[in-house]
Amino acid sequence: MAANGHVNLGGDAVTSIGSAWAAATVTIVRDGHDAVITHDTLVIARIRIDPRHRYQNRSTWKPTLSERS
Repeated sequence: MAANGHVNLGGDAVTSIGSAWAAATVTIVRDGHDAVITHDTLVIARIRIDPRHRYQNRSTWKPTLSERS
């Protein structure tokens, strides 16, 4: 993960989960065009990868930083 919160989803696909997560250890689980980004047991983002685009928009749902603890 980059300091600006960008995450490589594999292949050419990237997304951003926000710079507040930059120091966190995240796990990316990818199944075909579906990806889930987690931190411990918290789901940070669910993404349907569009192979026509390098940058992937994540779902509008986003946990607050207070949910990280």
